[in-house]
Amino acid sequence: VAAWLACDNDEILSEVIDRDPAVLFQDADPSHLMPGRRADVLTKFVGRYGPGTRRGQRVPRVQINRFADSTLADDIIRLWNLGIENSEVREVLLGLVKAARITQCADLAHGCVCDRQRTNNERLLALEALIELCDPRISSIVDTIETDRTMWPDDIAGLALHHLFPKHIAVEQMLRILGRIRGRLKGTDALSFYLPNSVKVVDVTAKIVEDLREGV
Repeated sequence: VAAWLACDNDEILSEVIDRDPAVLFQDADPSHLMPGRRADVLTKFVGRYGPGTRRGQRVPRVQINRFADSTLADDIIRLWNLGIENSEVREVLLGLVKAARITQCADLAHGCVCDRQRTNNERLLALEALIELCDPRISSIVDTIETDRTMWPDDIAGLALHHLFPKHIAVEQMLRILGRIRGRLKGTDALSFYLPNSVKVVDVTAKIVEDLREGV
């Protein structure tokens, strides 16, 4: 109740921000917040939950989309550069970059994609953000996925293909990547689920489908 009231009452909002800013992500409609107050919520959220590695701080995508605003660019960069320990809190920032298509944060997302020490979830979110931003460095990332197994182990390489195909990767290059990871993914891996779905939901020409079928 307090979360919903906070969106229309600045005094209650200040109290909620101080007590538990996560409530405004989880239980309110943050699209009603003014940009300046969103920055306050985000700063307090990162300050409260960024240190340590406690779980349970992921925010539903629909709430990320409601909260996202391009005016948060400077705040996101500032908070990221503080060195956030909690990977789930870092995911919130990356989700905001993607949802609001914040071009000022492209370097932040690119750095995350190329950081082998980040979690798979973070790197894939950062890749999604770069795709939303139509970042010109995507082609070099694809080349690295093909050639550098240390940077792109088989599990995350396979998942990345789901996001890249077919708009950002040619069938020939995709088949080469599939060739290096095929047989190394255990059981019914995520790639086996996502790849056929990608073919269904995106605009793929008959030739691309045929080339992919023959190659696989």
